[in-house]
Amino acid sequence: MTDTTTRAPLALTTLGGVRTVTGSRFLVEVGDRRVLVDAGLFQGLKDLRERNWAAFPVPPRDLDAIVITHAHLDHCGYLPKLVQAGFRGPVFVTYDTGKLMSVVLPDSGRLQEEEARYANRAGYSRHRPALALYTEDDAWTALDRLVPKPFDEEFEPAPGFRARFSPAGHILGSSILRLRLETPGTAPVTITFSGDLGRQQHPLLRPPEPVGDTDWLVVESTYGDREHAEDDSVERLAELIDRTVDRGGKVIIPAFAVDRTEVLLYHLRQLHEAGRLPAVPVYVDSPMALAALSVYRDAIDGHADDVRDDLHGDGNLFRLPQLDEVLDAEGSKSVSRMQGPAIVIAGSGMASGGRVVHHLERFLPDPANSVALVGFQAAGTRGRSLMDGADSVKIHGRYVPVRAEICDLSGFSVHADGSELIDWLRTAERAPAGVFVVHGEERASLALRGRIVGELGWNAVVPQDGERLDLHVAVDRVGAGGAVEARAAVTTDQAPPAAVSADGRADDSRARLVVADHGVLSTVDADRGVHAVPVCFTVVDDLVAVPIDTVKAKRSTDLRRSANTAADPRATLLVDHWDRHDWQQLWWVRADLTRLDDAVLDPAVVRRLEAGLRDRYPQYRDAPFAGVLVFHVDRLTGWSAT
Repeated sequence: MTDTTTRAPLALTTLGGVRTVTGSRFLVEVGDRRVLVDAGLFQGLKDLRERNWAAFPVPPRDLDAIVITHAHLDHCGYLPKLVQAGFRGPVFVTYDTGKLMSVVLPDSGRLQEEEARYANRAGYSRHRPALALYTEDDAWTALDRLVPKPFDEEFEPAPGFRARFSPAGHILGSSILRLRLETPGTAPVTITFSGDLGRQQHPLLRPPEPVGDTDWLVVESTYGDREHAEDDSVERLAELIDRTVDRGGKVIIPAFAVDRTEVLLYHLRQLHEAGRLPAVPVYVDSPMALAALSVYRDAIDGHADDVRDDLHGDGNLFRLPQLDEVLDAEGSKSVSRMQGPAIVIAGSGMASGGRVVHHLERFLPDPANSVALVGFQAAGTRGRSLMDGADSVKIHGRYVPVRAEICDLSGFSVHADGSELIDWLRTAERAPAGVFVVHGEERASLALRGRIVGELGWNAVVPQDGERLDLHVAVDRVGAGGAVEARAAVTTDQAPPAAVSADGRADDSRARLVVADHGVLSTVDADRGVHAVPVCFTVVDDLVAVPIDTVKAKRSTDLRRSANTAADPRATLLVDHWDRHDWQQLWWVRADLTRLDDAVLDPAVVRRLEAGLRDRYPQYRDAPFAGVLVFHVDRLTGWSAT
């Protein structure tokens, strides 16, 4: 008998924060109720920034509530625009997230007004006149809608939603959001949003809470394709300061006002106590950072739930003898004019705005100076250009030469790296029905998704922007107490081409592998563990070929590091398919591979493989290959939702 019952909508729609590391916005629907998880600002590339000006896909007045996971602008910075456009519901936050938002949102509005005025005076904007996305007054109006909630206490954002915050260990107040979605006549469905996850060794905050039990997971992937360097970033910062001071220069540190400035001051104090910090002025040139510092001090003195127990009540944590807190614009100008060595910490962290831009304009041309990049640098930002070795950057309409020393200190990041994300996912009490990999540049998201499928054996996808995802769980049975037990993924250990599913039905894994046009190749890297990159490939008989590089740019460039593949021939290729209109059309295939040494390959076979690559990918048709990796398919594993 066919069930003709019409199910109430239960869906997740990605409105931002997918295949990019900014603009996190996720719409959750239960029946006719709508709750937005995060209201982030798009930053970085021009195409992304322009999306802040586009009409929101859902009329803001139709949103029942907004829930914010933490106080960074890429998660909360769009809120004033939504309120300006008609949103009138509650905005749920943790207590310290609310306090920090009261710092960052007015500052964001004020900066946008200042930049619009400066652009109009200097005439470098193509808009006449240049306008602010929202004003400081708009930000204060939005803050009136905040409803603070403590960690680990259940609340109801809207009918059909039960929510709970757990510490995420990323910045003060940051949270993992757990939602329980309830529709009449069906078992509740749970979905967990990681927010931005911190690291186990954050110097100030408790580590993230475990995943626990959930049907669906939405996980960030900022560093999904990377591993943080061994924990020598403090030592490298100390060495950079010593070199720069010896040259008589200044160390400029673009830093996020919230958390990164506090972490830097903590480590500078540790260096001072160890006698490792030269006696030079340390300027914190950011009113927002100083206001956030006050919130952190209050949280530490007040024994906040997400602050490390051993730091409770330590009022001297951020004190330095030569710390100078720069409050106004005149003081900032004085810092730029001063002679002699100094350390200058100023926002913003990606050098996309704020006072640090003026310092960079002044100090980048001088080789005596240095710039320490202590956080993630999104594509399209000045910080990313500096990290990538640009010889000039555009500031206030003109190009400024880069002669200062640039030092990438990503170990200061408070984002979990790829392996730390996998370790957190392992704390789930059971395999979820699906994992949605978000909040990362495409390459990082695809790499993490590959590791989730390959190492955990879970269903995982990287959604497209604007994709609507059905959250109804396919149920095999209902567990004790009515809990939903999601159907487990079906795997197989059969060799190609005759893979079969667990129930004995013929499986289409090899056919699916052949038709897939891209995948994620995971190799074993002696230095970094599993190294996963998106690749092009072709299949001929029981062989898979992956191009290392061509004369022209292409997607598989990072496989130049093939020495590790030669040292350990194991590899895994993961491919998937997902019809955005029908969740049940999801399938994935995993191919376990062994790399073949070039010396044992028949040249005629290699030519067939190269011809197959040229037939499939236009970018290879007119360019010679620098090399091709050839693998034998040892085993296929397949799963489909049908």
